[in-house]
Amino acid sequence: MSKSGLLNPEKFDSVDIRNVDVDDIRPSALLGILSSLRPNGTCSVLICEPIAVMQPYEAKMIEAIDKFEFDYVVLAKYMRILTPDFVNHFAPGSLINIHHSFLPAFIGAKPYQQAFNRGVKIIGATAHFVTNDLDEGPIIAQDVIKVNHNYSAESMAKAGRDVERQVLIRALSRVVDGKVFVHGNKTVVF
Repeated sequence: MSKSGLLNPEKFDSVDIRNVDVDDIRPSALLGILSSLRPNGTCSVLICEPIAVMQPYEAKMIEAIDKFEFDYVVLAKYMRILTPDFVNHFAPGSLINIHHSFLPAFIGAKPYQQAFNRGVKIIGATAHFVTNDLDEGPIIAQDVIKVNHNYSAESMAKAGRDVERQVLIRALSRVVDGKVFVHGNKTVVF
């Protein structure tokens, strides 16, 4: 991965997302590009880190992404708000995000701190298609775990990481297998 955060084509690897161990999804910021699924179930994944200045960065991202054939762009721990120019460049339903909250609760940054401040009894994760409305795209998959008053915001975040990984893997498997259909701002998932 380059220090500037730009895409590095040498980092493309073939992975079988149907057999990905949840521990293989790194907690660092990443942007993955899934190419057309091959008959053996593998796809290409590209990992890169975001940088602070979005518009020039997004233009470079679009230029780099457009060099490859892909079906989905996956954001996991990306933690940046995408501009409408970036979102609208891609076909509807091709951008997928994993959000570390059980949406529609706790949209945006620091959802575990928000959950802690509200004294919630469950925390979760949501995989959804990206739209121009922050964390409001059609939901693909969700899951939750129970928490109690003994949890700090930090321990909620730690407990939530496993849920995030599992939800992302389940969502990607269903999308790539053609088991998700978007209807308005909802999905039908088989």
